[in-house]
Amino acid sequence: MRKIIILFLLMILTVSAYAAGQKFRNGVFFHYTVGERIWGPNHGSTSVPNEIHLYNSSHGFTGVDSFKLVREVFPADEQNNEWYRWKEIFENTRSEADIRPFIDANKILIIKTNYFGSEMTSWGSVDDTADPTIKSVYNYKMHLRKIVGRMSVNSDKFFVIWTNPPLATCPDSQALLVHYFCKWLKDTLATGKDLVFGKFPFNIYVFDYFHKVTDANSKWKLKTIYQASDNVNYPDSAATALVAPALVSETFNAILLFENYFNPDMISTPVLVTPNDTAKNVAKNVTLRWRRIQFATRYSIQIALDSGFTSIIESDNSVLDTFYTASNLYYNTNYFWRVKCYNYGGETNWSVKRSFTTSIAPPGIPGLIQPGDEQSNQPVNLFFSWSQSVPAAEKFRFQLARNSNFTSMVLDSQNITATSIIVMNKLDSSNTYYWRVKANNIGGESPWSEVWSFTTISAYPGIVTLVEPENNTIKLNLSPQFRWNKSSLATKYLFQLATDNSFTDIVNNDSTVTDTLHTVTPDLLNDMTYYWRVKPFNSTGPGIWSQTWAFHTIMAKPDAPVFVYPADGDINVQLRPKFLWNISTRAERYPIQVSHDSGFTNKIYDIVIVQDTSYTGDLDFQRNQVYWWRLKAINYAGESDWTSSASFTTLVMAPTATLLVTPPPGDTSVPVLTSFTWYSTPGADSYVLQVSNDFRFLILYVNKTGITDTTYTLENPLDYLKEFYWRVRAVNVGGEGQWSDYSNFFTEQFTAVEDEYIDDYFSVSPNPVYNTFELKFNLNQEEYVTATLYNISGQEISRLVNSWFEPGEHKVKINLNSLNSIAGNNILICKLRLGNRTKTIKLIRN
Repeated sequence: MRKIIILFLLMILTVSAYAAGQKFRNGVFFHYTVGERIWGPNHGSTSVPNEIHLYNSSHGFTGVDSFKLVREVFPADEQNNEWYRWKEIFENTRSEADIRPFIDANKILIIKTNYFGSEMTSWGSVDDTADPTIKSVYNYKMHLRKIVGRMSVNSDKFFVIWTNPPLATCPDSQALLVHYFCKWLKDTLATGKDLVFGKFPFNIYVFDYFHKVTDANSKWKLKTIYQASDNVNYPDSAATALVAPALVSETFNAILLFENYFNPDMISTPVLVTPNDTAKNVAKNVTLRWRRIQFATRYSIQIALDSGFTSIIESDNSVLDTFYTASNLYYNTNYFWRVKCYNYGGETNWSVKRSFTTSIAPPGIPGLIQPGDEQSNQPVNLFFSWSQSVPAAEKFRFQLARNSNFTSMVLDSQNITATSIIVMNKLDSSNTYYWRVKANNIGGESPWSEVWSFTTISAYPGIVTLVEPENNTIKLNLSPQFRWNKSSLATKYLFQLATDNSFTDIVNNDSTVTDTLHTVTPDLLNDMTYYWRVKPFNSTGPGIWSQTWAFHTIMAKPDAPVFVYPADGDINVQLRPKFLWNISTRAERYPIQVSHDSGFTNKIYDIVIVQDTSYTGDLDFQRNQVYWWRLKAINYAGESDWTSSASFTTLVMAPTATLLVTPPPGDTSVPVLTSFTWYSTPGADSYVLQVSNDFRFLILYVNKTGITDTTYTLENPLDYLKEFYWRVRAVNVGGEGQWSDYSNFFTEQFTAVEDEYIDDYFSVSPNPVYNTFELKFNLNQEEYVTATLYNISGQEISRLVNSWFEPGEHKVKINLNSLNSIAGNNILICKLRLGNRTKTIKLIRN
C-alpha cells in the first residue's frame, strides 16, 4: 500500500511539472565570434536584444510573459565550439564545458558551431566514426543525431540548433558539402524524415543560418555583402540586420507553438478511423488507425473482449503514431477498442469505442483424389478432383505444369468453387504432367497440397506437311489447288483458309477432307493475302495444326496516282525539279510527261518509266516559264488513266549587282563600330555583307548573311588605324546576285579617352604589373565582353578577352610571359568594351 501511495505522489509531481500554461520565456544564447556579431549591434541599426524588445511589444508580452535571452561565450575555447564537441558536452564527458547548470537555470538554450565546422572534407563513411574529429558529412550527421537525442530527454526545455556558418574562402567542393549537410539538418532530420533517427522531438527547432547568408550563386559561401571587413569569414552589420529579426521571430514563434504541448486544453479526444464500427472479417493482425491530434505527444490504446474494457487483451500507452498493429487476437472473435491521447499537460477522455470481428480461420490443405499419383495412359482431356478442406474452403486454386517446380505452367485456374475441374485441349500426348491444389476463404489461404503426376496417352496422328501453293507465293490465280503430304495415322483432315494469320476471318472451313487435295469455291478475291493450314484427325482425336502458309492473289489494275510536287499553280520551282507523287495502289511503274503546253503537244519528257515515286530529269528548264506535267500507273494487269495536268512556274531571275553608299571609297577616320549602307536592289529578299583587310576578301572580318535592310551596324569593333574593303550582294529565291564593286576605307586612330564610362566596378590588380595581373569586372546582365591590350602608340598587342559572360562578378588572370610582342613596352593600355561602352586603364610594367 505504501508503494502505491509513493507512486501516486510521483505521478502528481510529474503532472504538476507539465501543468497547463507552462511558459518558456527565459534562455541563453551560446556563441563565440560569429554569434557575438549576430547578437549585434555589430556597427548596425539592430541587434538580437532590440528584436526581442520589438517582438515582446508587438505581442503585448510584459513581465513574466516577456521573452528574455542572455548571451554566453560557451564553450570558452573557440576550437571546442564544434559539433563533435557539442556531442561530448551534451553527453557530459567534457568537464571543462559543463552545460548542466545552464540547462537547470534556463528554459531556452540556443547552440551553434563556429565557422571551422564548415571545413568539411568528404561525404565520409562508417569508418569515420573511429575518429570523431573527422569533418565528414557522415560524422556530422552522427554527431547531430546524438545531440538531438540528448536534447529530447530534457523535454521541459526548448533547444534551438543553428546550421553551420558558411566560410567566405574555401574550395567549392567543401562549401557544397556544407550546403548538403545543412539542408539535411533542416529538411530531413528536423522534419522527421531521417530513416536513422526517425520522429523529431517537439522541443527542438533548427534555425537555418547557413542558407540565409549564402546561396547557389555564391557557390554556398558567405555572400560578399555579408562579409566583415576585418575577417571575411565573420558576418557584417548587413548579416546582423538580416539574421537577428529572423532568429528572434522564428525561435519565439516555435516556442509559442511548443507551449501548446503543455496545455491539456489544446488536445481533443481522438477520432477512430479504421476498421469501421462493427466491421466483419477483419484480419487477425489488424492495424487500427485514428486521426492525428495536434499538440498530442503520445497515444494510449486498449483492445478488450467486452465493451466495459474489463477483459483487456492488448494495451499500450506509449504509441507515438496514429496506428497500432494487434498481435494477440484470435480468429472469429468480437473485440472492442478505444484510444486517448496525452501531452505534457495532461490527457483526454477515451474515444468513442468501436467493435470489430476477426475473420474465420484459413482453410486446411485439400487432399488430391484423381487422377491418382503416377498414373499412365491418361486421356488428353482429363477430369481432376480433390477433397474439401477442414476448416472449409470457399474457393480453390488449381495448377497444372510440365515440371514439378511449376515453372512451365500449362494451366493456373483460380476462384474454383467446386472440388473438381475438367481440362480440355491443354495436354499433349506422351507427356508427364504435375498438378496441385490450394484452398482459400475470407480468412486466408492454405499451403499447396502435395504434388501428384500422371502421363498421357500417345496415339494421335502426326503433323501435316504442306506442299502447294508454296509459302509466300505471289500473283496466284483466283482458283488454286491446295495439296499436302499424308499424315501418319490420319483418317481425315480439317482444312482452313482465312484472310488473317490468327484465323478469325475464315473463308473456307472443311472438316470432311479425306484426301490430300482440296479446292475452294467460289473464286478468291484479287490482290488479297490468304493463310491456310491443315489439321489431321483419327479415332483418338485431333493432331496438331500444320504450319500456316500464306499466298497473295493476282492484283487488279492500279489506281491513278496523285501528284505531290510541283502542285498545280506552284511558282519558283527549281530549274531541274524533282517530280513527286503518292504511291498508287497496285502500281509497279509510272509513265510521266512534261510539256510546254497543257495539251502535251510540245513535250519535254515523254513516257519516262520510273520505279519510284519521284523523278529528276537531266534538262534545266528556262527561268520564269510555265510548264505542265501528268503521269499514270502501270502493273502487269493493266494501266490507270492519266492524272489531270498540273502547271507550275520556274524560278525568277536572280537580282542584279548592288550599289554601295557609305562609307565612300577611301573614307578615313571611320569608327571601328561603323554602319554600312547601300542602295536597294530590285527583286532582292536579303543581302550579304563582307568586310576584309584585302581586296580579294581571302580573310573575312565580317561575313553577315540574311540582312533584310539596306544598312548594317557592326556588332564587334574592327582594328584601329587599318585599311578595310567591303562589298555587298543581293539574294532572292532565284539565287544570289553578283557582288558589288568593292570599296575601301580607313578606321579611326586609337585613343585612350573613354567612349562611354561603363561601371566603376572594373579593376586591374596589381598595378604596376609584373608577370601576371587579374582583370575583375561585374555585370548586371549577360553581355559580350572584349578586353584588348595596346602599346602607348595605340597598336594592338593582344585580344585578352572575347566572349559572352553571365551576370555576376568575373575574374580573368592574364600571363604576360605568353605575349612576346610586349617586349620593350613599359606602359600598356587595357581597353574593356561591353557592347558600345568602354573603359580604359593605363598599366605600368615593372
